[in-house]
Amino acid sequence: MHAHLAHPQTCLALWAFGMNILNKCSRIFYPRCFKRCILTLLTGLASLYLCHYIYKPHVIIRRWLNVCTKPSNCKIEWDQNEIIPIYQVAFEPISVENHLEWHAIFHQESQQNLFLTRSQWTAFTGIILKQFNVTDHQLMQYISAPDILSTCVETVAENQRFPLPRKCSSLLEQLMNVGGMPPEIINSPNLMKAFDQNNPVDEYSKIYLDPISLQDTDNHSTMVNVTCDVVSRQRRPYLYRILQQWIRFADENRIMWWISSGTLLGAVRDGNMIPYDLDIDISVPAFEESKLRQLSTTRGRIKNGQFNLAVRPGPHCIESEGIRQNCYGQNVRSEIDCCAACEPFARAFYEVGWTYMDIYLFRLEMRFDSEQHPIEFTYFDESFNEFISGIYGLFPLKACKFLGLNVPCPRDPATILGPQYGKEFMKPRKLCNLTGRSWVKSS
Repeated sequence: MHAHLAHPQTCLALWAFGMNILNKCSRIFYPRCFKRCILTLLTGLASLYLCHYIYKPHVIIRRWLNVCTKPSNCKIEWDQNEIIPIYQVAFEPISVENHLEWHAIFHQESQQNLFLTRSQWTAFTGIILKQFNVTDHQLMQYISAPDILSTCVETVAENQRFPLPRKCSSLLEQLMNVGGMPPEIINSPNLMKAFDQNNPVDEYSKIYLDPISLQDTDNHSTMVNVTCDVVSRQRRPYLYRILQQWIRFADENRIMWWISSGTLLGAVRDGNMIPYDLDIDISVPAFEESKLRQLSTTRGRIKNGQFNLAVRPGPHCIESEGIRQNCYGQNVRSEIDCCAACEPFARAFYEVGWTYMDIYLFRLEMRFDSEQHPIEFTYFDESFNEFISGIYGLFPLKACKFLGLNVPCPRDPATILGPQYGKEFMKPRKLCNLTGRSWVKSS
């Protein structure tokens, strides 16, 4: 780790110190202590000033990688605070042996604006080698980042900065292969079956039972009929139909996707919905955004009984009101119907109501510090609203079961669910007490 990376920690300490003083000021603000309040207020503001201006050169700079659908659509973007060009990469589906694989294509104009030293490009390449699992390939396991650069970079001075030659980026494009959709998703016979055929028994894993109820069950069975109120019980056939149609829709339009959040958690636990969950969550890479906007159902043409795809009109919102439109295309300030959401990117549904599938965007990025040292590959999933380090647990996607259907899942779900739900993600937060037929909080 470079020495300068410790500065953000100092900045955070100053920030905490300043906020602590400001909190004290708010508690003592009355006439007798006016002077004391002003003094503490100035001290707090001084701490925040030091944090923002003295240590600003050491903040981590984010560079989005997949903000465009294809190279022709890429445009140079600039970080508003640091005035540094965003480094862009598009992922495009390529036919390989009768199936699609998504390969990276570097945006040449943005690439020419990123000047790094040879050691920095080596670090950049090394992170790609690690994160995209190419070192697992028999032909690549003995190739290092310096080996790759030596084939495409001429001799340069140690501290000389230069853009990555096209020959190098071509090699990296071949390495940055995230794979394709598992063929079992669209080829499964279960895709043609009705909900009752794929889900003949309404049972859940015993992990949803409290210890007392667990003692009274059959020790030879891993599944049990949960008699507590199951929120999703009435919704499941309708959600199943939405998911079933989405699988066909995504295949026809060559859209990469996978189940995420609570849906992934339910699939890992017992291949079912979490009993107290309300909807289905899936993620799509951000490079699919413009395609989904083109395929979406126009507001005002949304009808009950048809497959509708409503996308948000503005950016992702977390705490703010955001830009929202209802199903009739009217601007609204709150989520008055299933179309008026802005936290998920889109929603798929058959009826205008509260039974739907949430679709979240997933972004990849390479993170640099202010001295242009590549730090790590991270991703931001809107369903989680946080950055998570490493994508090695995501690609290539694999098939898993959910509601009797084959759906795409991350390669190693534990690396995705752990940061979201903690190490004990297999332990439900609510347990069913069979005697009282009620859900109790897990200890």
